[in-house]
Amino acid sequence: MTADAIDDVLRKRTDELLALAGVTGTARGLCSGAPCAKVYVVQATPELERSIAGILASVPFEIEETGDIRAVPREDSKAR
Repeated sequence: MTADAIDDVLRKRTDELLALAGVTGTARGLCSGAPCAKVYVVQATPELERSIAGILASVPFEIEETGDIRAVPREDSKAR
């Protein structure tokens, strides 16, 4: 599968993936040297893996555990 095809699927499916509890992000990456979808999760579970596989059925993908991801507040540049 080409990188462009992966990007197309991610454009269409990322919102659906992010709606799953525990999914923190998606990206195009490499799996064994070939383009694939990466799905970042707080913690991989069999149920979450099945849900992701159902959404990305036609695309090679890899799940990566990231733990909880939170935005860090920006410092106010005027406070310096």
